[in-house]
Amino acid sequence: PPQVAWAVYGMAYMWFALCIYFILLHGLRFTPSMEAAWIIASVVSIVQELLIQQVLGLVFNTAFRQLFVPTVTRTVVPVQEGGGPASVQDIGDPSHPQARVRRVRRGSQSDAASQAAGFSAVGPS
Repeated sequence: PPQVAWAVYGMAYMWFALCIYFILLHGLRFTPSMEAAWIIASVVSIVQELLIQQVLGLVFNTAFRQLFVPTVTRTVVPVQEGGGPASVQDIGDPSHPQARVRRVRRGSQSDAASQAAGFSAVGPS
C-alpha cells in the first residue's frame, strides 16, 4: 500500500540523516591526512563492492543454478541421440517420456477427466 511506502521512505531518509550527522561529527576531528585516507578507503570499498563482489556473486549464482538446480526438461524428458520429434502415437503411449511431462503438467486427475470426456493429449479422439 502507498502508506507503507511513504513510511519506509521516511525511515530511510531518517537513517540517511543520522548517518550524515555521524559522518560530519567525526569528520570535524579528522586531520588532512586522515581525510585523504578516509576518502581513498571509501572509494576503494565502493569499487570493490561494485566491480568485484557483485560480479563474482552473479557468476557463482549463475553457475550454481546452471549446474545444480535441475530443470523440468532435464529431469523428466531424457534426450536421446538421433531421436526425432515424437509422433501422436508416441505421446499417447503412457511409457513415452513426453507422456510423463503431460502427466506432470496437467496432474493425474485432470488427465483422467479429459480421457473420460474423449480427449487425448493432442486433441479430440
